[in-house]
Amino acid sequence: LRQRINETGAQNASAYCAKLRGDEHEFHELVCLLTINETYFYREPEQLHFLVERLVPRILARKRDASPVRILSAGCSTGEEPYSMAMALRDKYGDSAAHLFMLMGGDIDKNALAKARAARYNDYSFRSLAPDLRERYFERHGRWAWSVKDEVRQQVHFRHLNLLDEGHPHGLQNFDVIFVRYVSIYFDAP
Repeated sequence: LRQRINETGAQNASAYCAKLRGDEHEFHELVCLLTINETYFYREPEQLHFLVERLVPRILARKRDASPVRILSAGCSTGEEPYSMAMALRDKYGDSAAHLFMLMGGDIDKNALAKARAARYNDYSFRSLAPDLRERYFERHGRWAWSVKDEVRQQVHFRHLNLLDEGHPHGLQNFDVIFVRYVSIYFDAP
């Protein structure tokens, strides 16, 4: 907060708070300093296994129409979680995953979302991913970068999402599954 107060020239915390209420750009600058964008592919393998092997089969068995199963990754940061879901679902359902599932990643940090949309990652993002999955779902770009292949990338959409907003746009409603792990891990029980 002190950094942003100084950089904006606000006289004190109260003046900065008033500025935040009316300046969307400044709110975004503060959010970027406060968010923790620590993530990597297959970070929570137990969740992916539960989604693919237990939860999705139950949802598909109950579906009465051909609409896709809608899955939201809240607090998706730079996109590794929803792309991991897409890869796990493609492993289980093959090319049918493209029409069976619609994956959405939402985050409050617009810079992180831009990186998610670019879908280009360095080796650090792969520290928990089996090498065969990287070879199957990514293309090498230069010496240090990999990008998500189009068939996976096209299955995942990204939207700006502030979980504290009063209402959410139509595209951010009516999900069958919502992952909030990457939001909840940074809060204690109270």
